[in-house]
Amino acid sequence: MFVAFVLPVAPRPIAGELISSWLLRVSLANGLTLAQLVEAIETRFPAAIQEAFIDDQLSARALSALATFLRVPANIIKALELSQRFPELPTGWILRPQSGDMDFPQRFFKGEARYAFCPSCLQEMIACTQTVLIRNQWALAFLTHCARHRTPLRERCPVCFIEDPILAMTKPT
Repeated sequence: MFVAFVLPVAPRPIAGELISSWLLRVSLANGLTLAQLVEAIETRFPAAIQEAFIDDQLSARALSALATFLRVPANIIKALELSQRFPELPTGWILRPQSGDMDFPQRFFKGEARYAFCPSCLQEMIACTQTVLIRNQWALAFLTHCARHRTPLRERCPVCFIEDPILAMTKPT
């Protein structure tokens, strides 16, 4: 498999976004699945991110691999880490994947943060910016309501029960 030295299209991360959300946006911009993007990174930088908790405390090697392949300064990626965004927060307050999560191909990263989401926020993102992302505060265990809409955060779509609304919105119809 041929893998370029850098990715052709590399949307920039948005402040307040989970790293895994940004990587999903990058994969979609390049016509790849998240699994294909990670495979491409791993081809160029073996074992760099395979075992990483992608949304927090990336190793120097993983940070360097992402920065190089996606053409984004490492300090910008580092600033997206949950421990950087919420430095006083104990790590136990960050939602982490459950053991059954690895059975789903959508939850590709061993360390991709779990999250709840606000459907109203997602609808606003689609209508206003057409850039849909997962906000980093949605990965905090104690956050139960959207600060903007004052509605309960959801763990899955109440209609189709899909856990990852971003992936559901990106599937071809």
